[in-house]
Amino acid sequence: MPAVNKVLVVGSGLAGTATAILLAQEGVAVDLVEVKPEVAAIGSGITLQGNALRELRRLGAWPRARAAGFAFDCLGLRAPDAGGTLLAQIPDVRSGGADLPATMGMPRPVLARILLDRAADSSSKTSRTTVDSRQGSGSPRCAGSPPPTTGRGTRSDPHWTTRTG
Repeated sequence: MPAVNKVLVVGSGLAGTATAILLAQEGVAVDLVEVKPEVAAIGSGITLQGNALRELRRLGAWPRARAAGFAFDCLGLRAPDAGGTLLAQIPDVRSGGADLPATMGMPRPVLARILLDRAADSSSKTSRTTVDSRQGSGSPRCAGSPPPTTGRGTRSDPHWTTRTG
């Protein structure tokens, strides 16, 4: 039995979503909140090796990640000529285990979507909410938050968020 029953995870990037999935798998009710309504993934691509691939399996996301990514077991070095002449091919170690590739690459937004879908499928204990980080008068507050106080970084700070969903 978990020590806590309900957790708020702020940020549905790769780490936040993975945290929400693992907590839900342990029976914790998770509210996953994000300021951006679209998939939150910065960067164009990601290279995943042993530990990351094992964690994708633990998260239940490995089958979709395997289908969406490009797996490889060696590194090829090519010349910058018109034909891309292969200069060297270096085998890599399958540090995640014999049943996983040495390395896999994929676009970050694709991995983020796979994890968000897994979080939604993992349990009825996980819910994702988008929050509005608007600035302005009226001191926006999180639903159910205590009365505003004063000072930077407090609930009266105009960067505090309000639930919209």
